[in-house]
Amino acid sequence: MLSLTSLRREALSLYREALRAAEQFRWPHPSGRLWSEVLRESVRSEMRAARDERDPQMIARLLLTGRAALEEAQRRLCEKRAQGAATDSPPGTRKS
Repeated sequence: MLSLTSLRREALSLYREALRAAEQFRWPHPSGRLWSEVLRESVRSEMRAARDERDPQMIARLLLTGRAALEEAQRRLCEKRAQGAATDSPPGTRKS
């Protein structure tokens, strides 16, 4: 079982990686804001909500869920970019 210190380190690593990944989403959200802003807020909110968790098993479960969500978002970003390359327009832009 992982110690709270190593879990905390892993959580911080996931947090930083998620914030960096969010910066790649540079197209508009339906609300008019950039997806990067929406995702950053979501990451911060999720981490704040779990900040006081002390059960190592629950923390490990949250980390697994967070890692899976990050990987899924990155996979979708790659797909979106591939679609943009196929149509010769970057994600979030419209052809005139």
